[in-house]
Amino acid sequence: MEKPQALTTTHIGTADAKQLLVPSYCTLTGFTDSIVDRRGLHVGKLEALTRIEVKTRNTLYQITVLEPKHWKIVVHGGRFFPAETIGYLCGSGYGGTLIKVAWIGIGLCCEISTESLRVVTSPVVDFRTVEQDLPGPF
Repeated sequence: MEKPQALTTTHIGTADAKQLLVPSYCTLTGFTDSIVDRRGLHVGKLEALTRIEVKTRNTLYQITVLEPKHWKIVVHGGRFFPAETIGYLCGSGYGGTLIKVAWIGIGLCCEISTESLRVVTSPVVDFRTVEQDLPGPF
């Protein structure tokens, strides 16, 4: 992951203003600028039952899109999803509060929510859609 640029801001609300260094990707404008040209995949624009392999720095995830419009997926891989688990691909970001919703982006961390768990992956290294053969002639 590339080194983020820093932005100087002034802290307001104290008698003496303090200078704070805030990474530019932590601001809305900086975040938007940092992902505008980044390679990625919007889950909401895929067909139902599309399979995706997402390789992060630490794990390989197999994802099947169930309901693209609602970002509903089945995910398998890593220590948090040792079995196929139904969840939602919330989006990708730097691990903070700003995310691009329903999106898998290179260099960003995916956020996946299940009924009882919210997982932020390590940064995505690569992803690919997986062609699958359907059984029988149709």
